[in-house]
Amino acid sequence: DTSNVVSRFMKQARLGRTITLHNRGQDTRDFTYIDDFVGVISDYTGIMNMVGNYNDVLNVGTGKSTAIRTLAMLVKELYPDVKIESLPGYPVTRNPVYNIHYRKADTLNLERYFPRYYHSMKTLPEGLRKMKEELEKMVE
Repeated sequence: DTSNVVSRFMKQARLGRTITLHNRGQDTRDFTYIDDFVGVISDYTGIMNMVGNYNDVLNVGTGKSTAIRTLAMLVKELYPDVKIESLPGYPVTRNPVYNIHYRKADTLNLERYFPRYYHSMKTLPEGLRKMKEELEKMVE
């Protein structure tokens, strides 16, 4: 399950636990920082209140696909002592609903209707650094 992989990896790293990659971390996802997502949704809600019916699909994402292995390595840059274990397959209990190995948001409408957000979204390393800062504030 890669639905909460960022928070799981950050928690494991912060606690000094090993990060485990399934399928050698080859699956990909389009990672979006929560502040960027909230900004788009907030503006989208405002537009909906003004114009009413909006029928286009709006995917919020960067339009960039990143391997889970790359995510793990970026987390390791923030927590250099963390270890990464790479396994060849998936857990036996893997739910078939998670059998999507490659994900990338179609950001055409995001770029069209919300270009300021699309062009100013945080990169994955920026989002991870900000997340680490926020986690450290919570622990203090």
